[in-house]
Amino acid sequence: KRPGGPFYRSNKEDPHMLDGGESSDSEDEADMVLKKTDHVILAAKNEEDLSQLEVWVYEDFSGLGDESNLYVRHDIILPAFALSVASGDFDPRDPQTSVRKPMCAIGTFDPEIELWDLTTVDSLQPAAVLGGYEDEDPLAAEMNAMAEM
Repeated sequence: KRPGGPFYRSNKEDPHMLDGGESSDSEDEADMVLKKTDHVILAAKNEEDLSQLEVWVYEDFSGLGDESNLYVRHDIILPAFALSVASGDFDPRDPQTSVRKPMCAIGTFDPEIELWDLTTVDSLQPAAVLGGYEDEDPLAAEMNAMAEM
């Protein structure tokens, strides 16, 4: 006998598992996959010291006789307040591929544009960053050059 109780090879063998259908976990996993029929809504949200991008998904089942569904798929914490958001489907990490991925560009108070992959949940960094700060401040370089004279 095994410590901690009996062991079953599958949930179907376990008499305590009453639900033979899909579990709510598998339904939640299905919601995390973006389908071609899903409509993605991007919303930049600023609150006091927090700025975030919310990725909403609208599923239209009206043609199938079911009710439509609108939910927040995930949110992305931004390093600075968002000023603009634009959607697209070009992944700069792999420009040779013909596969398109849902992406978004976010302009913030920082001098850069962040490109985020909308299929990745709980991403900590953008897929790519356009622009940004120069490696050396021109004024500081000029001051250093004068100090060396």
